[in-house]
Amino acid sequence: MKMTAEQRWRGVGPYYAMFPKDFARRTILRYTVEKDWVLDPFCGRGTSTFEAAIAGRNFTGIEISPVGWVFARVKDDPAPEHSVRKRLHELGLHKALDVPRTRFFRKAYCLDVRRFLAIARQHLNWRGSRTDRTLMAIILIHLHDHWGVGLSNQMQQAKAVDPAYAIRWWDSNGFPSPPNINPYELLARKIGWRYKKGLPKALGYGKVYLGDAREVTPRLNGHRHRLLLTSPPYCGVTDYSLDQWLRLWMLGEHHQPKRRGDTGECRGRFRDRMKYRQLLLKVLEGSKKTLTPDATIYLRTDARKFTRNCTREVLVAVFPKKMLREHRRPVAGAQLQTKLYGTKGKRPGEVDFILTHRSCG
Repeated sequence: MKMTAEQRWRGVGPYYAMFPKDFARRTILRYTVEKDWVLDPFCGRGTSTFEAAIAGRNFTGIEISPVGWVFARVKDDPAPEHSVRKRLHELGLHKALDVPRTRFFRKAYCLDVRRFLAIARQHLNWRGSRTDRTLMAIILIHLHDHWGVGLSNQMQQAKAVDPAYAIRWWDSNGFPSPPNINPYELLARKIGWRYKKGLPKALGYGKVYLGDAREVTPRLNGHRHRLLLTSPPYCGVTDYSLDQWLRLWMLGEHHQPKRRGDTGECRGRFRDRMKYRQLLLKVLEGSKKTLTPDATIYLRTDARKFTRNCTREVLVAVFPKKMLREHRRPVAGAQLQTKLYGTKGKRPGEVDFILTHRSCG
C-alpha cells in the first residue's frame, strides 16, 4: 500500500499517550457529519484535530504543552516545503550563541549539532511564524532518537531521559561520544521525506489554542461542537514536563529537567487527587457551554479505580441528562494508547466513557 500525504503528516510528533489514529478517525466519523465541530480540550499532539480536518469536520483544540501545540499546529497547517528549506538554509548564516556545554549536552550532541540547536533555539519564531513552526516541529521530532537516525546520541524518541542516567547508560553501553552529524544535511533529508507525498488535504478548519483548558474553554465563543473527543492526563502516571524536558528546552525553557513540584499542577504528574478532580470538573463545565444539545461526549481514560470512578462521577455531574455507556479495554487489548510504559505487572488498562443524547437510544 502506498503511503499518502495524510499518513506522512498524521505521524508528526512522538508524544506520550497518543490517540490511536484509527480510533480517532472512526469516532469522529461515527458521531459527526461534514461541517460539524469537534472539540478536544486536551489535544496533545493534535491527533483528533487532524483527523477532524481530514474528514471534513471543523475543530477546536487546546493544549497546555508547547511541544504538543507545535506538533498539532503544524499537522493542521504545515508551511510549504520551499519556505521550510529556505529557512533551514538561513539558519546557517547565523553565528551560534549560548552553545550548550554541560556534560550531558556534550555527550548527547556533536559540536555542529549543538551549534545548530543554539541558533535554531534563538532565531525560530515558532509561536508567530508558520514556516518557523514547521521547521521547529521537524527539529523536535528528531531532537533525540536512535544512533544515526536523529540528531542525538542513542536515545529513545518518545521521551527524554534524566541527564545523569543518560550519561551512565551511554558510558556503560558503548556510546561514550555522540555521532558526528551535519544537522543541515540530516534535516534536509527529513524535510524531503515528510513532503514527498505533498501536503495533507484538510477539508475542515479550526484552531488549536496554546493554554490551560480550564482558562480557555470558558472563553470559547461562536462555534457549537457536536462532539467532545478527548483523553485527559492520567492521574499519577507520568510527569509530562519531565518526559519532554529536552524538547521544552528547545522551545526556550531551562536546560535541566524541572523536577516534580516545579512544573505546575497541569504539567506535572497529577498526583493530587482533589486537584485532579477539580481539573476535570472545570474543563468539562467550560466545554459544556460550547456543545450542541445533542452532542456526544467521548472520553478515554485509564481504568484504575480512582481515575475511572472520579471521571465517571464528574461526567455524570456535568452531563446529568446524557446517557452514559462504559467500554473497558484491558491491557491485553489492542492499541492501548499509553502501553503503560513497559509495565510488566497486571494493570486494568483503559476505559472509554461515551455520553449521548437520550433520544439517540
